[in-house]
Amino acid sequence: MTKLTVADFGEDFRQRNAELLGQSLQKMQQVKGRVQSVPPLSTPTKQPRGYASVKNRPLLIPLAPVAKARARTVMNNGKVHSYTPEKTEEYEFNLRCLLVGQIPRPILKPTPIKLTVTFYIQQPARSKLDYPTIRPDVDNYCKSLFDAANGILWEDDSQIIELHARKVYTNKEGYIELEVMLV
Repeated sequence: MTKLTVADFGEDFRQRNAELLGQSLQKMQQVKGRVQSVPPLSTPTKQPRGYASVKNRPLLIPLAPVAKARARTVMNNGKVHSYTPEKTEEYEFNLRCLLVGQIPRPILKPTPIKLTVTFYIQQPARSKLDYPTIRPDVDNYCKSLFDAANGILWEDDSQIIELHARKVYTNKEGYIELEVMLV
């Protein structure tokens, strides 16, 4: 089997993502090496119900899925401080950069959304399992995706009224397939 790369997703996708990744590197340098939460990158405007802002084909996101990790809490100078682990923040930031430009603007409330998402996970070399029935759980993959897509694909993930999610093994590098439909 061939290894899945960004080249497999077409020239337009490569050009757009090259620009977005360049912007993400600049932003990461601005925040002194530590990725911070990123504000929504587009300002929602009014749209009629049923606004067809989503493409008729699934989005292929060439980024290996990372599950949402629990917030960590530490004591610093007598004060309690909670933070999201860096790996989760970095993943969500990169995912946001890849999602920008996939639709003209976020789907606004109260428009309900139906999602179908498949998380392709690279199968470990020694695994004898046909299905990824090990951790991390599929709902934690969804949480990362939903948090990253807030303000980009949809206004808020509370708009999602139906979800079909699965995780499957692939012999290729991991990636995500996402289909967003208006109800």
